[in-house]
Amino acid sequence: MRTLSMSGIVVVGVLWFAGCSSDEVPPPAMGAGGRASVSGTPAGHAGAGAGGRNDALPDGGFAGTAEFQSGGVGGAQYECSDDGQCESKFCDRGECATVNTEKAYGADCIPPLFGPYGTVAGKQNSCAVYLCLDMRCRSCESDADCLENAGQPWCVEDPNRPGRRCTSTQSGQATIVLPPPDPQIGSPVALAAEATCAASELLLSFPVDGPALNGARLGLIWWHQRAGEPDDFMQIAYDVPLEPADGLIAVALSDVAEPFSENVICSRACRDPSECPCEATPQIALASLVVAVDRDGDGHLSLEEVREEQLGTANAWVGYAVQTDLPLEWTGSFEHLELGMCAYIPGELGPLMAMKDEQVVPLELCAPGDKGCLLGVRDLFCHLDCERDRGLNRLGL
Repeated sequence: MRTLSMSGIVVVGVLWFAGCSSDEVPPPAMGAGGRASVSGTPAGHAGAGAGGRNDALPDGGFAGTAEFQSGGVGGAQYECSDDGQCESKFCDRGECATVNTEKAYGADCIPPLFGPYGTVAGKQNSCAVYLCLDMRCRSCESDADCLENAGQPWCVEDPNRPGRRCTSTQSGQATIVLPPPDPQIGSPVALAAEATCAASELLLSFPVDGPALNGARLGLIWWHQRAGEPDDFMQIAYDVPLEPADGLIAVALSDVAEPFSENVICSRACRDPSECPCEATPQIALASLVVAVDRDGDGHLSLEEVREEQLGTANAWVGYAVQTDLPLEWTGSFEHLELGMCAYIPGELGPLMAMKDEQVVPLELCAPGDKGCLLGVRDLFCHLDCERDRGLNRLGL
């Protein structure tokens, strides 16, 4: 798993996709041994079963009810490595602390799943701004700790809360800037039982007054659709010269390479898709349309060329669905899913819907280097870097 350096990171806020809220897809019941942990995490608290699980808790439950009046013996604070070493029965990252269940501090918890925004599931995240570690709601220790265990980039002290909490905003700071990762080769995606999409190709209309684009190519990029946040498993699945015929460009879905399993958008037990498989529905990968210039003239696009400047796109995506189950929480993102490869566009009410046969979508283009040109395509699952001016990297790849 790649470790991100958090130095110099600043944040804007959150832009949710139409119809979505901060409530990610609810996780299924966690089995024995289900837990989230980081380096230096204290050992499981008293009463925990195998793997640190509290077997007395109902799945998804919030069992923290008792208030304690002191941390260490006699109320004094002292270092600890286990909840049982504290009079309060709560060791918060190395220090005995007083439980405050009104703030969720020290409460029992079940580790929530991570949803498509890269954050822990809203309704199931009983720890609120704290981290569910070893079945208790505990403080964060660092920015990297928050990013890995909650999808939030900052660990801060709050005068209104005990301990330290995670947040996605900090006063006076406006954007998050993370370096592009080294591309990783993922594992094969599970094959769909059949293809149910009505359309066999994605049809694009070329603008009549479009700019001259020498060396331009049309690509499809599988990625996690979180603008401005690096994706280790981003991959180019389709790459052809931008050559319209009679004003149209046809992308045959059979020519699009299948995604990695790490490209699939779903709920997982951690942020690293190579370590944590999908644990809940839906399960669909989405690829963005990109027009970019083959600057080195080698006859194909590279991820560096794609990130440097996107000259065009369309309000359409190619998706690959492993199954079509669509929980209620996801109906703000999709109207329905089709098995296998299919093209999707926004429906009248906003959620994505499968394109019909021979339906045409306009291609939007910008002249090379035109910083004032914007592409009218929405960010789907943007979380950390939604409002920053991303310059010529218009999609935030």
